[in-house]
Amino acid sequence: MAESTITKFCVIYDGDDHENHEMNIGMLGRSLSALGDAITEANAVLNGDASSIDVRVSADLIPGSFGIDVQVIQSAIDAKDVILALGLATGAVATGSVLAVIDWLKGEEITIIEDEENGMKKIHTGNRFIECQDDIAKLVQDTRVRKSIEKFIYEPLQNPGTNCFATRKSRDSIENDVYIDKQTASSYTGLVIHQTEKTIPVEATIKFTAANVNKSTGWKAIIEGQEHIVRMQDEFFLERLSNMQEPHVFGRTFTVTLQVKTIAKLGSEIVKYAVERVHHESGTAS
Repeated sequence: MAESTITKFCVIYDGDDHENHEMNIGMLGRSLSALGDAITEANAVLNGDASSIDVRVSADLIPGSFGIDVQVIQSAIDAKDVILALGLATGAVATGSVLAVIDWLKGEEITIIEDEENGMKKIHTGNRFIECQDDIAKLVQDTRVRKSIEKFIYEPLQNPGTNCFATRKSRDSIENDVYIDKQTASSYTGLVIHQTEKTIPVEATIKFTAANVNKSTGWKAIIEGQEHIVRMQDEFFLERLSNMQEPHVFGRTFTVTLQVKTIAKLGSEIVKYAVERVHHESGTAS
């Protein structure tokens, strides 16, 4: 039986509110839950199994602070090191970790992520870019990982009596592996991705393959030879169908005005279709 990989580190919240080794129970609960969620989700992304990791914590006395000893046990064979990838025990300032990339982004939106020939990823924001491993890029753009990081780093630092978040190798260490204060906390909010939307009207000839005469959803149509989900926004056409004033829609070809919405983000596009107006059956009078 393969031995589990165990990683230990200490999470510290420092500030006036924690001088007597105390922490608001609500904040503590939310922070610990978010820390566990970030580690578990990262393991699911990198190793494909959220259940092959166990996160255990205990609170210990650290002079002038509130410290939490964390023990992460990875049981999967050849599992990728989640804590190393996140940068929790190796330092956010060191390149090659999720926290390092988040710190570099400074809260700015990601405009595109490019593939490099060497297998690396290039993350762009504005006119800046940073290179990182594919695994790191996956975690940086994972909304659940980013939201959890926000909850255990950014949110506690909004408390007036909490001045910094830090990690150390152990509670006996005096050097911080990670140190984030109020001034830099804003970098650690949730994922921001640059997204553009463009909608244009298009005259098209389509054939319906699925319909719901009672509402705008549940419709599909063949558009330029391919089947797509469409929204039916022509209420007059729906009314005619509901009142049996319009012959059945299947097996017929219609000339319509489509609203074609293109949503672009991270170098990919999603196209959505809405039927604004059904003019007439193709080849017939309206």
